[in-house]
Amino acid sequence: YQRRVHGEINNTGTVVKYKPGVIVGGTFSHDCNCARGIGYWLEVLVCLAPFARLPTEATLSGVTNKDMDLSVDTFRTITMTLLKRFGIDASIKILARGCAPSGGGRIKFTCEPVRRLNPIEITDPGKVKRIRGLAFSARVSPDLAHRVVHSAKGVLLKLLPDVFITSEHFSGSEAGLSPGYGITLVAESTTKDLLMSEDLCPDTNKLEKKKKKKKKKKT
Repeated sequence: YQRRVHGEINNTGTVVKYKPGVIVGGTFSHDCNCARGIGYWLEVLVCLAPFARLPTEATLSGVTNKDMDLSVDTFRTITMTLLKRFGIDASIKILARGCAPSGGGRIKFTCEPVRRLNPIEITDPGKVKRIRGLAFSARVSPDLAHRVVHSAKGVLLKLLPDVFITSEHFSGSEAGLSPGYGITLVAESTTKDLLMSEDLCPDTNKLEKKKKKKKKKKT
């Protein structure tokens, strides 16, 4: 993706020198480590891709939703919208949902090169006028996503009337390798600013650890 890149790490591993080269762009794929979410890699890719020489088309595989990183849903709804305000033509398509710990998700990120960024001003957050959301489920009962939608609406409709949350169920090859479900909420203000909140069910590894701790306490 880059040419003429040079990096150095000192003997103690405390100093890193990095000299970036030319950002070329192009089509490539990357298998992201499941210890982090795909959003961990997208954070860097989103900053580099607009300034590449060629259009970028990247297919990333791994965990699409992880509690320690921004989800691909957040990038698709919030980050892509913000990039358009800068004059950047970019998009994210979720090909398969992948929950922790085993992942198995895939997304396609595309971005056209840009020569000049449009200036934007975000100083007035305004007041929330509508809320949109998406609840997903993968390798679990679709009813879990419906219950999440029902619970979220029960709280949000007490605050404002314009609330719309959909549910999306993934199965088969599009469901990844681990079960899971979650929700992403996006609030739009009167000044067209976006606020985001998301939550996920604990991954299977964490649930198993909690069960083992409870068994040890009982014994």
